Amino acid sequence: MCSKRAGYVYLNDVPTRVVTWGKWIEESFEYEKNKELILFIPGNPGVTAFYEIFLATIYEKVRTPVWIVGHSGHEKPTNPEDYSIPDPKEHRNKFDLDTQIKNKMLFIEKYIPMDVKIHLVGHSVGTYTILHLLEHENIKQRVTNVEMKLLDAIVKFVDPYVLQNVFVMAYDQFGTVRERPNDKLRKNWDSIKFYYGRTDNWVPDLAPVNLKRDIPHLDVEICKTGVEHTFVLKHSKEMGEIVADWLSVN
Repeated sequence: MCSKRAGYVYLNDVPTRVVTWGKWIEESFEYEKNKELILFIPGNPGVTAFYEIFLATIYEKVRTPVWIVGHSGHEKPTNPEDYSIPDPKEHRNKFDLDTQIKNKMLFIEKYIPMDVKIHLVGHSVGTYTILHLLEHENIKQRVTNVEMKLLDAIVKFVDPYVLQNVFVMAYDQFGTVRERPNDKLRKNWDSIKFYYGRTDNWVPDLAPVNLKRDIPHLDVEICKTGVEHTFVLKHSKEMGEIVADWLSVN
């Protein structure tokens, strides 16, 4: 198996960064004994570099290919002259939440073979994305379970092009994600795990308690070790080991 690789693919005409461990997106699974893949969907901002330590930790522990597909427009190629990049002022609809969700579906359909089982892992609004992906039977039947370098990443994040697209998605996100999608949760309860930080400025303190009360069969866990919502800033390796343990058991 190969080491980490990164590159850009076009999703809905927008260059979108993909990083992989264990197998690049164009490599075949044909001769693999266990045809499985861990696909990570980030939060907002969907800067893949924020998650690299976390995902490398998972790969080191489970030795199953790990891929992350960023949000389109949230990272800019270092050689933009080689890419056709839509202007977000003229193509706002290419960067909103609904399109980002559709782009993940396009990615799965194009790059993950039908006979490969998928472990979906999401962070923050990435979990919302996953719930929508599970609405599509051709994806749901392939999913085995769902588990809900810093300076360089921040430098990339403050690029004006990137910030503009992050804010487009955030504006749309806050207008769209207003209530818990209970219908999707009840439909997929047996393949989902939720992990909440004990203190989380993005989520009400009672959210995990209420979720467990309303949908008792859901696997809901509250962190006991102080990992924050923005775990990529301080707890990437620790969170990676936690998720790897879940995946190993499953």
